[in-house]
Amino acid sequence: MAAAHHQDYESHYNQMRVEQKHPIVQLVRSELTKTQQSSFGRHQEFVEKQQETERLQTRIQELGGETRQMTSRIQHLEQIQTTLEVEVKDLKSENAGLLGTIQQLEAEILEASKNNDEAGESGGSGWSDFGDTDEVEVKEEEKLTEKTPENTEELRAKYKKYGEDMEELSKAKVRLSELGKKLDETEKELSKYRNLYDRQKDQESRGVTETDIKLKTAETECSELKKQIERLNKLKEEADERFSSLSNSYGAVLTKSGETNIQFQSLRDEKNALETKLKDMEAVIAKKEEKIRDAESEAKRVRKLALSILMADAKNMFPKGTKNKKNSYPIVTLHASDGSKTTIANKHGETVSIHFKK
Repeated sequence: MAAAHHQDYESHYNQMRVEQKHPIVQLVRSELTKTQQSSFGRHQEFVEKQQETERLQTRIQELGGETRQMTSRIQHLEQIQTTLEVEVKDLKSENAGLLGTIQQLEAEILEASKNNDEAGESGGSGWSDFGDTDEVEVKEEEKLTEKTPENTEELRAKYKKYGEDMEELSKAKVRLSELGKKLDETEKELSKYRNLYDRQKDQESRGVTETDIKLKTAETECSELKKQIERLNKLKEEADERFSSLSNSYGAVLTKSGETNIQFQSLRDEKNALETKLKDMEAVIAKKEEKIRDAESEAKRVRKLALSILMADAKNMFPKGTKNKKNSYPIVTLHASDGSKTTIANKHGETVSIHFKK
């Protein structure tokens, strides 16, 4: 029974915990729902703005097309207006001419009527003598007709011409009225399209500033590029001048080099000739030096021989046991042809000089 009571207590406790947590869960769910709804709303707003942007872009393209169409329509209407103005001007001129013709015809008719009245009055003095007035009028008309057939035909022609002119004038007036109405309609339509065009231009004027800035930037860049091109052209001209100067200098150097080559060839030939001559002279000098060496060897041999002879003679000149006053041996000097000499002295101080000739 205690276990059942404990189980009931745990069940009641868990139910209370659930009941306590339930409002928190509801609150979290509510916040989550609000967050989802807000996120969905922002997403919907983003989608709507994106769709609105697409619609605006489409509308801008449509307005651009309408603007081009209205511009073309305005140009067409202006051409029509110009044509209608020319036609109206021509009709007004024609109308003025017809009015002048009609006035002239009316004046001629009036003058002809006056002439007929005067003719009737001049022939009516004897009408009272006759009993039947109608007969008199008929006769008078016949007389007048007989008297003036040419005038009658002319009047009939003028009346006919007058009727034709009046009919043509009526047609011209109707045509002028129709053209006036058409011109008014054209002007209204032109005004309408001009207003639409102006509104379209006002709507497009927002992008004019940016376009002007881009245009100015492009013009500035173009100006800078032109300046750079001018500087490069100047550098190119200077380089061309320098190249021309170097080409001239190179040509002069080539010419001078040719002359120098000729001089060098001449000097080389002269050098070769001098070297050949020098070799010949060296050979001659070598032969002479060899002869000199041979002569010197011969002179040395002769000196040695002469010296030995003199020494022998000296011994013979001074016998053994004789002495001179100075107690010195004789001195013998040998002079060679080159200026050298050999001196031999004895104990008696006597000298002997021998000169060698080549």
